[in-house]
Amino acid sequence: MYIGSTESRGLMHCLWEIIDNSVDEALGGYCDHIEVILYEDASVEVRDNGRGIPMDVEPKTGLSGLEVVMTKLHTGGKFGGGSYAAFGGLHGVGAWLRPPPGP
Repeated sequence: MYIGSTESRGLMHCLWEIIDNSVDEALGGYCDHIEVILYEDASVEVRDNGRGIPMDVEPKTGLSGLEVVMTKLHTGGKFGGGSYAAFGGLHGVGAWLRPPPGP
């Protein structure tokens, strides 16, 4: 990904992209809760109750949605898919997959 640096500036860019993804979900009406947790060890956790990353196979590549989102630039819902009326993040950076809520 093009984050500008492998030092604190680049890490902040990654964090900002992940927060933007959560905000995009909220602006799109897909989540209503976002948490950003700063830990004493300088790590950060971003949580939302949005849709998460699709897991089905993407027909054009034959890869899972997770593989496409994490390894290919410009593959998120905001790139030509019409998924968002407004959005902030532009690099498609994601960080972690959580399983969908169980019954």
